[in-house]
Amino acid sequence: MATTGSMSKRATFKRDTGAVGVGGSVTRNWTDLPGLVRVPVEYKPERGRERVAAGRLEASTVVFITVQACDAIRHVTPADIIVIHDETGDLAHRIYSIENPDQRSRDYEIVAEKGVQLG
Repeated sequence: MATTGSMSKRATFKRDTGAVGVGGSVTRNWTDLPGLVRVPVEYKPERGRERVAAGRLEASTVVFITVQACDAIRHVTPADIIVIHDETGDLAHRIYSIENPDQRSRDYEIVAEKGVQLG
């Protein structure tokens, strides 16, 4: 379980509200999800030696994000993205899975990846 002190990053969850054109062109428009703008999160990137041991030497990095439960987080899906706000700039992450590990709805754990195409 994450503590409030360990949630040192801020994140905004976004959903694609774009459209598909007549010729098949896709327009992406990432819109903030209500109630999930600049929420505190715990952010843990996968460590380098774990990536090397797994034989994954690419630019993308798997991250583990923990967020406190609320009504809005229950509607997040892997089709959404998370934007982590940092001093160096905002960085979008693709969501792979969302879990409620203790089944008590206190925290939700999200596995995401940065450095990949968003959709």
